Amino acid sequence: MLNLPHDCPNNMLYAPRSIRGLNLVKMEWEANIKHFNIAKTLLQIDDEHLHISRNLVSEMEECLRNLAIQYNNNSVPQTGRQIRKHLQKETYNAWASLQHKGKGVLVFQDEPKVNSWMSNRKGLSSPEWTTAIKMSCNTAAVRSVPGRMTSRQCRTPVCEATETLGHVVGLCPKGDLLLNVRHHSVRSYIASYLWKNKNLEVHEEVYCISMDGSNRQADIIALNRQKKTAVILDPTVRFEKDVSPALAVDQEKQVIYRPCVPHFSERYNAIDYTWETQTETSQPQLVLDENVDYDKLAAFLRRICPKVMTELDKMHRSRAFDGYEPIEDNTDDAVKKLHVLQIPNITPQSEIKVSCVSWSCTGAVVAFGYSHTEHENWCDHSGSVHLFNINRHDFSPTTPSKTLETRSCVTSVSAHLFEPSILAAGTTSGEVLVWNLQKDDDCLICSSATVPGAHREAVSQVSWIRNPDPTQQRPLLVSAGRDGRILIWQVGTHSGTFQLSDGFVILLEHIKHTGPGKTVPSPVGGAGVDMELGVTCFSFNKHDLASFVVGVDGGGLLSCSTVVAKPAPVRSEVPLKDPVLSAFEKHQGAVTSVQCSPHHENIFLSCGSDNEIRIYNMKQTSPVQMIYVEAGVVGLEWSLAHPNLFAAWETVNGCVNFYNLRTGEVISSLQFPALEKTAPITTVCCNPHSSVEFRPFPLGGGYIRRKEVKMTAKETII
Repeated sequence: MLNLPHDCPNNMLYAPRSIRGLNLVKMEWEANIKHFNIAKTLLQIDDEHLHISRNLVSEMEECLRNLAIQYNNNSVPQTGRQIRKHLQKETYNAWASLQHKGKGVLVFQDEPKVNSWMSNRKGLSSPEWTTAIKMSCNTAAVRSVPGRMTSRQCRTPVCEATETLGHVVGLCPKGDLLLNVRHHSVRSYIASYLWKNKNLEVHEEVYCISMDGSNRQADIIALNRQKKTAVILDPTVRFEKDVSPALAVDQEKQVIYRPCVPHFSERYNAIDYTWETQTETSQPQLVLDENVDYDKLAAFLRRICPKVMTELDKMHRSRAFDGYEPIEDNTDDAVKKLHVLQIPNITPQSEIKVSCVSWSCTGAVVAFGYSHTEHENWCDHSGSVHLFNINRHDFSPTTPSKTLETRSCVTSVSAHLFEPSILAAGTTSGEVLVWNLQKDDDCLICSSATVPGAHREAVSQVSWIRNPDPTQQRPLLVSAGRDGRILIWQVGTHSGTFQLSDGFVILLEHIKHTGPGKTVPSPVGGAGVDMELGVTCFSFNKHDLASFVVGVDGGGLLSCSTVVAKPAPVRSEVPLKDPVLSAFEKHQGAVTSVQCSPHHENIFLSCGSDNEIRIYNMKQTSPVQMIYVEAGVVGLEWSLAHPNLFAAWETVNGCVNFYNLRTGEVISSLQFPALEKTAPITTVCCNPHSSVEFRPFPLGGGYIRRKEVKMTAKETII
C-alpha cells in the first residue's frame, strides 16, 4: 500500500514514528508481550491452586527469552509497555547500525519534533510522504543503493561523482538552484522567527571583513540591544550520517566568523557586546584595544591651541553678525506633498496604470506614460504620454501641458540627456518613438515601425546613454524588448533621422546556474541553441560606457559589452551580436529592475519577484549583499546626491524605503495616504535638478512629493 521498495530495512518498519519508523505491529512481539502481561497478572493473584498448576515465573522468563531479553538483568522491563519500547529501541539501533541503509539514522533521535511528519503528514501529499520515507532509510532511486545498478556514477553528464543520496541532495550541480532555495528558505524562516518571537534586531546576508582583510558574508546577525549580546548565525544544510558533520560545521563557522567579530562590533556600535557564533557558548567580552599615541596627541594640541584661541578671540570681537536673526528651520522628516497630478478622464478605478515616468534634463517637465493593467494577448489599446511643466505660471495639476498619443500601451519613457524638448518612448507593440516637443503640430520625428531589424515584441525599456566614442557628443538611444534584442539607435533630433547603429541579442544558452566552483548550463538550453531570452531591464555602467548589465526572463543577470561581442547565430534582417561576457547568480524570480551606480564604478543593484534586493560587484558573480523585503519589491532608484543611498518601492504597502548601501539597513520610509482603490507604486524617479524632489506613481494617478532623509545631522539627501 505504501509502494516502498522491497529492500527497505525491516527494522525501519517497527521503529517508533518519533524517530522516523513506521511503528507497525509485529505479531511475534505482541504474542509474547501479551503472554508476559497475562502471566504477570496471574502471578499477583493469591490462589495456591493456580500457582501449583502453572509456573508463571518460568512462563515470563520464556517470553523474555523469545524476545531476546535477559530476565536476570537488573534493567529488565517490568511491564508490557516497557518491553515494547525496549524492543523498538533495539530495532532502531539495529537499523542505525546498517552499513548503507542506516546512514544518518542515528541523528533522527536528536530532535523528535522534526519527525512529526511521519504521523501527521503535514504539508505532504501521499507520494511525497512515501518519497520522504525512502530517503530516511536510504532506499531512494539513486545508483549507489546496493544491488540496483551496475554503474554508481552520477547520471548528470557533467558530474563524475558517485550518485549517493547525500550527493544528489547537497552536492550535484544539477540541484544547485534547489539547494540555494532551500538554504534561503531556512535562513529567512530563522530570521523571521528571531525578529517576531524573540524581539531581536535581525540582519540577513551581511557583508563583513575578517581581521586578515578577506571578505565574508554572514547569513544572519541577531542583536539584543538590551542585554548587549549578539549572535552570528550561518545555517548550513548538509547530509548527516552521524553527529560529526554538525560538529565539523560548527568548527568551520567558528574559524570563519570569529575574526569578523571586531568588524561587526564596530559596524553595529557594539564594542562591549558578547558575541556568539553557531552553537558554541558565549565568548568573553570583546573590547578593542586603544590605538592612541598620547604623546603625539599632546604635541598636536600644544601646537594648534594658540591658533584656535586667536581665531576665537577675533570672532568674539567681530560685529559682522550684529542684528542677524536666524530663520527657524521648521522642516521635519515628514513627507511634504507638492502636487497631485490627475488626468480628468482617468480615475483610480480605471483599468489603467502609470507605467513609466521621466524628468526632463532641466527638472521642469515630467512625462509619464499610461498603459492598461492587463493584456490577454496582443495589445489593441491606445496609449498616451502626458507632460506637466510644474514651473509654468499657468501650471494645472489636472491639465497636462501636452499629451502624446500612441497606437498601443506605453511601457517606457526616457527624456534626452541634454535637450529638454526631446522625449523617447517604447510601446507594447514593439515600436520605439521619439518626439520633439518644440514642434506645435506633429511633434513625432522618429518611429521604428518601418525600420528593418526593429523589435518584434513589447519594448521593456528605453534609455538615453552617452556616446562611448569621445569624438561624438550626440547621445545614443538604447531600447530592449521581450524578443531578446537590445538595439542602439542614432537619432537626429532636428533632422528626424533614425538609424539602427548596433544590435545585440541575448540567447537562451546564457541562462546558467552556478554551483560550488563551477558553472553548468541549464537543462533547458545549451551551446548553439537558436533561441532568444526576453530582456526585462538593463543598465549601462556610468564609468565604462561599453559595459552594461541585463536582466532577462527566468531571473538571469548577465554582464555584457558592446565592444567584446561576437556574431550571434540567429536569423534577422540586420546582423546581431551576442554581447554576453559572463553571468551573475540568478534571482529565483523575474528580474524587475537593475541599476548601475552613478557613483561607484563596479557596483550595481538588482531586484526581482523573489522579494530580494541584491548588491553586486561586477568583478564577482555572487552578490555582495542580499536584502530580503517581506512585502516584495518592484523597482530601485539610486540617489543622485548621496553615493550610499538608494530607494526601493514595495508592491503591496505603497511604501518607498531608503536603504544604506553599506549596511543594507532601512534609513527611512516614505508612506502614502490610502487611496480610494488599493494600488501599488509602479515607478519612482528622481528629479535631476532638485536635491529633495522625486516622483512616485501609484496605479492610475501621480504624486510629486518632497522627501528629506537625514543620514547624519548635517547631511540631507533624497
